[in-house]
Amino acid sequence: MELTSEFKKSNLKLLALTEIKKKGTGEMIVEDCTIMYSGVESSIWAQAGVGCIVKNDFMSRIKRWEGVNERIMVVEVRFDEDEFWTVIIVYGPNENDNKNSKDKFWDELQEVYEKSSSPILIVVDLNGRVGNEARNSNGVIGSFGETIKNINGELLIDFCNSNGLIILNTWFQHKEIHKFTRVAPARNEKSIIDYIITEKNLRNKIHDVKVGRLPELGSDHFLVVAKINLKEANISKDTMKATSKEKRTVRTHKLANEEIRSNFTKLTEEKFKRMGVQQQTLEQRWKFFKDTIYDAARKVCGFTRTGGSKKRTSWWSEETKLVIKEKKKLWKAYLANSTRQSYEMYKEGRIKI
Repeated sequence: MELTSEFKKSNLKLLALTEIKKKGTGEMIVEDCTIMYSGVESSIWAQAGVGCIVKNDFMSRIKRWEGVNERIMVVEVRFDEDEFWTVIIVYGPNENDNKNSKDKFWDELQEVYEKSSSPILIVVDLNGRVGNEARNSNGVIGSFGETIKNINGELLIDFCNSNGLIILNTWFQHKEIHKFTRVAPARNEKSIIDYIITEKNLRNKIHDVKVGRLPELGSDHFLVVAKINLKEANISKDTMKATSKEKRTVRTHKLANEEIRSNFTKLTEEKFKRMGVQQQTLEQRWKFFKDTIYDAARKVCGFTRTGGSKKRTSWWSEETKLVIKEKKKLWKAYLANSTRQSYEMYKEGRIKI
């Protein structure tokens, strides 16, 4: 399979996939890789679909994965020596989809996010354009995006703003070839609609996010790669047990909301009024103060928790490899000389696969 062949050559730990149009939920072993996927029910016409691919020797680092539906998948993976990361893979509705389907999508994504353990990465193909108006985004986007913004992009900014998230693509300056995630040469269109998102407090762990123009897989979307500052370590059962313990982190960013902040203030004031300080030591007062603040924040803000059948495919042949190799040559020729003729030659080569 072309996808797994290219993935094996890369240094990527995990590759998120969207719009795979595969039915059902399960795992599929192809060569030395495992593809996990979540799609529509078997009785429905194939559409949407999300998934991810990892090398088989990395599967021991996958704590669990869940196919929520054909648009959302959750993978808990041990990237770091000390903690698991939650990767949420998302394929959003189109810009012109009806309001009900969009509302349903955002409600489901919010529910999944609130149940997920921190630290979190959201990898999303949203068909949304967020623009570059950094000053008006409350820190959600940087100034290195594109100029265009649409409704889906505004909805994504609102979602990130409500949850203390940051859209990483827009914070790193790159040439256009490493910035635009989708290019349609025939229509002379280019846009940024694929994003990698994380919590604002994890910004210093992300070294870079950029578009890679290769490998070419017959898609008008390009690979978006995030470089994360991680410590590599050997996996042991003791470490796995230690890192799987649940931790809770209060979503303090929600205090930016006036109503939530008002409820927090009311709860703490009521508790402090009942505090009898005359017969308490300094340590007891400090514990009371700390517990009061934490309990009130937990109640009004909520918190994050930290902590299928398999199929085999083997149609990959030498003949297939040769055809794909030729197709890649045509693609490179088009990138080097972006003419209509070179693009048509590439299209003819792509039809053979």
